[in-house]
Amino acid sequence: MKKLLAILAVTTSVVAATPAFSADVTATTDTTSKATDAAGTTTKSEVKVDKSASTDGSAKTEVTKESSTDPKGLGNETSTKTTDVAKKDTKGKVTKKHKKVVNGTTTENTTTTEQPAQ
Repeated sequence: MKKLLAILAVTTSVVAATPAFSADVTATTDTTSKATDAAGTTTKSEVKVDKSASTDGSAKTEVTKESSTDPKGLGNETSTKTTDVAKKDTKGKVTKKHKKVVNGTTTENTTTTEQPAQ
């Protein structure tokens, strides 16, 4: 009888937990830093990572990096923004996009697609 109750308790907890695993999942991480060196040059950076996954097997990861460097008193701040996106569809096809913008000018912009092995 104790074995039956133990099995029933485990089965009930697994069934009750199943809806938690059937939902789509999204996570975001944001990291920011700022530093000034002895010469007065200020460097800022921010990295944001967005991840999502769906129960149908599709997934997406987006990483955005922004950085700037501003030497003291020169008025010549430089900035860079890089965005990388990877998407996997339900059939396993992966699409990757990369874009880099330096001081407002796009310097890199590529898209690649990888088909799943069959």
